[in-house]
Amino acid sequence: MSYKVLNIKSCLLVIILTFFVLAIFSISIISAIETNIPAQVAKGETIIAKVSGNFLSSIKPENVYFYREHVRVPFPYDVAQINDEFYLYALTEDKQEGNYSIVVKGVEYYAGSQITDNDIILPFSISNKTADFSVFPGFIITKNNFYLKVQNLQNNKINIIIKINPEAKGSTAGFFASLFGFSGDNSGNNNETIISLKSGEIKKINFETNSMNTSIFEAVELSSDSLTYNIPVYIIANKTQPAEETTLFRFDPAFINLTMPTNTSTKRIIYLQNIGQTDLENITLLVSGGLNPYLSLSMSGIDELEAGKTSEAIELSFNSSNEEITIEEEIRAKTEGGLFDYLPITLKFEKNYAPLQNNSAISDYQPSRIKTCEELDGVICAENQTCEGETQTASDGPCCLTQCKEKSKSLLRQTIGWTIVIVLIIFLGWFFKYKYRGAKQEVDLLKTAGGKR
Repeated sequence: MSYKVLNIKSCLLVIILTFFVLAIFSISIISAIETNIPAQVAKGETIIAKVSGNFLSSIKPENVYFYREHVRVPFPYDVAQINDEFYLYALTEDKQEGNYSIVVKGVEYYAGSQITDNDIILPFSISNKTADFSVFPGFIITKNNFYLKVQNLQNNKINIIIKINPEAKGSTAGFFASLFGFSGDNSGNNNETIISLKSGEIKKINFETNSMNTSIFEAVELSSDSLTYNIPVYIIANKTQPAEETTLFRFDPAFINLTMPTNTSTKRIIYLQNIGQTDLENITLLVSGGLNPYLSLSMSGIDELEAGKTSEAIELSFNSSNEEITIEEEIRAKTEGGLFDYLPITLKFEKNYAPLQNNSAISDYQPSRIKTCEELDGVICAENQTCEGETQTASDGPCCLTQCKEKSKSLLRQTIGWTIVIVLIIFLGWFFKYKYRGAKQEVDLLKTAGGKR
C-alpha cells in the first residue's frame, strides 16, 4: 500500500516539475521577443506593429499568417526590416469585428541561450467602431520622394494633423517640412500641417526628401481627434546606394469583393504592376486552396515584367456552386527572388441573387482595359507585312513588339511554282494510268484465234 502511495507521489512530483520547467521555458521565449501591436483596433484602421528580438533569419511575407479565431483569413499587408527591428502593417478594410491574430512562423531567433523557431503570436481584436481614417502604407523605406495615402472613413468632415516625431531635432527634422501637393495651416510650425478631408475622400500627402546626405530613421505622425498613427520612415542617403534597388509590385485592383448567383459564371480582369526600379522575372500566380474549385486564371505566370510597367490583362473566370457559401481567400503572386503580393478575394454565392445592371457579368469583363498597341510600344503590321519577332494581343489587334517587314515576293513565287509542279505531277500520273496504258495495249491474235476454236 505504501509503495503505491509513493509511486503516485513520485508521478505527481514529476508532472509538477515538468510543468514548472515548461512554464519557465515559455516565459523565456515570450521575453525573448518584444512586440508592439495595439490590442484593439477599429474597423478600417491600419494596424502597425513592431517585432524586436535577436533573430537569426529575417521575417519575410511568406512567414506571416492571419487568423480569425482559428481560421486563416487574407489581409493586405507588408513586412520589412529597418535596422534590427521588423515592422509590419495590415489593412483591416471590410474585416468583421472579432478576435484575430498575426502569427509569424518558421523564423529562427534566440530565446536566452537557445535557438528556437516557435511561432510568434500577435493577438488583436477589431471592434464594431469605425476608425476616423486609414493610412497606406504603414511604413516607408525609400531614397526618393514618397507619399502617404489617407482616407476619411467617417460620415462627416475631419481634420488630420501631420507632423514629424516631436523629439526630432536639427537637420533630421528639416526634410519633413517640404510637404507639397495640398494646402495646409502650418500655424508657424514648419514641421506641422493640417489637412481637411470630406467624408470618404482619399488624398495623397506628398513628401520631398531633398537629397539626404545621411540615412535617417524618423516617424510621421498623423492624428485626428480620436486616432493617431506613427508611420516609421527610413530615408536611405543618396550617396550610399543599397545593394539592391527597391523592388515592389502589386495587384490592380487591390481586392475583389464579388457576389454572384448560384450555378452561374462571370469574369473579372486584373493586372500586376511593377512599381519598383528593377525588372521582375518568372512571376508565378497561385490560387489558394479554397478558391480552386471556383476560379481559373488565363495564365499561370508572367515571364518578365519591366520596372514601371503593367502586365497584360489577367482574366479571372469564376464559376459558382449550387450552394450558398462565402469564401475568403487570395491569389498570390510570387517572384523567383521570394517577393510576394496578395489579392484578397471575398466570394459569395447566393440563390436568386439579382446583380445590378452595371454589375453584370458583361460589365465585369472589361476588354477596354487591355492595352493598345501604342501603349505596348509596338506597331500593327499591314496586310502585306509580317512581324519579325514577338507579337502580343492588344485591344486594337495583333501588336508587333519588334518591327514589320514586307512579305517576301520570292517566297510567294516559290509557293505558286511548287503548286503548279504538284498539279502537273498529279495530272501526269492520272494520264499515264488511264489514257496512255489503255492506248498501249496490243491485240493478241493467237489468243483471239484460240478462242474461236
